[in-house]
Amino acid sequence: MMTRSGRKFYPFDPKAKDISLFDIASGLASMTRYNGQAPVPYTVAQHAMLAATLVERIADDRGLEVDCDREKLLLAALHHDSAEAYLPDVIRPYKSTLNFYLEEGDDGFGQYFPFKVIEERIQKEIFRKWDLPWPIPEAVKVVDDVMLATELALFWPRQWKEGVFDTVTEEPLGVIQVLCDFDELRRSFSDMHLRHHRAQ
Repeated sequence: MMTRSGRKFYPFDPKAKDISLFDIASGLASMTRYNGQAPVPYTVAQHAMLAATLVERIADDRGLEVDCDREKLLLAALHHDSAEAYLPDVIRPYKSTLNFYLEEGDDGFGQYFPFKVIEERIQKEIFRKWDLPWPIPEAVKVVDDVMLATELALFWPRQWKEGVFDTVTEEPLGVIQVLCDFDELRRSFSDMHLRHHRAQ
């Protein structure tokens, strides 16, 4: 695939050298969560920035063990969905059922790869590029779930109160101010990355 910076990126053969902060920030700033079905254009970039803002507090409040320094934890939260800059943002119920089919090779057979395997390969290369802790820290997974509850309760309040989202175990935190400007989101994501990466 061709990225915004003009680089080629190969999702089935991801390499750290092909990964660019500019491309990630651009991709996530233009990609909405929930397949674009939220009542406002809420992006993966904003979700990631809010997760990075909250992860330290949630880890402390819950006494979660963190095996890395503060800056790496915040960067891990910021980049926990960064593979989606190179893949679609697939909603959770679909992820475990989707497969990619690769064209036939010399042996005449194609191969199926689960979406989650391809996503994890890309995610792992992103974390390797910036020396972030892998596997993704438990505190980041928890904040991702908290953000999910917060977003669902904000965007679909009636359904939340009616218990439609009965598989969500976390409680929502509060109101989110949604940012819609692409350039602002791209800059803010990049600035947050650079600020915490320099502080390491």
